[in-house]
Amino acid sequence: MRTADIESASAELDLALRETPGSVQLYLIKAKLLEAAGEVSAAAAVLDAGLEVAPANAVLRAAASHLAITLDGPEQAAFHADAAARVSSDLAVLAAVCTARLSLGKTAEASETASSMLTRAPHDQMAWALQTTAGRLLE
Repeated sequence: MRTADIESASAELDLALRETPGSVQLYLIKAKLLEAAGEVSAAAAVLDAGLEVAPANAVLRAAASHLAITLDGPEQAAFHADAAARVSSDLAVLAAVCTARLSLGKTAEASETASSMLTRAPHDQMAWALQTTAGRLLE
């Protein structure tokens, strides 16, 4: 993607966010755009802004957890993942919880979460990948 495309798309998203500041999806789209462009810190800032508007939104929290592993460390990732899990048991949220547990070195907890995911969705490839990772780390 060319830089001008990113700047143009970002400007359009900023306009949309000014017009509809409560749109969680717009924050997620802008954060994904910035992350794909390699602007991870800017993506995290967008998610933080979204969390100011919707602090209990599980999807925003799960996305913030994903970025926090790289930017802020596993403790912050776990903070966001746990906050998401308090309001949702969606598979994407459980994946964030599992990933945060793995990054903290809490392998047994991660394995339990992945097993729970597999019970609900036995064909979910992310759940299998997380379970496999946890299992290898437990050996």
